[in-house]
Amino acid sequence: MIYLITYDIESPKKRKFISEILLSYGFKRIQKSVFLSRENIKFVDEIIEDINNLLQIKEDSIIYMPLCREDFHKSYFLGNNRFSRESLQLDEFLIF
Repeated sequence: MIYLITYDIESPKKRKFISEILLSYGFKRIQKSVFLSRENIKFVDEIIEDINNLLQIKEDSIIYMPLCREDFHKSYFLGNNRFSRESLQLDEFLIF
């Protein structure tokens, strides 16, 4: 399972901190506030709990979206993206 995480957070300091958490767990930034996990990433519940503890429910929002390999390969990256589906080969995301 791959996880797509996206957020809308008011505080720049909190946004930076959450992005650092995600990067430290091996997520890859694919847009400013959109991250993609490695396949079969461990500690997903811990990551979600860490981030949820930082959220201000009335001001912030975050979406955790699980994707299977098949659905990931159906994705499209359009426009001025630094990444494409091909450049985000799942093999480079695998954790053994």
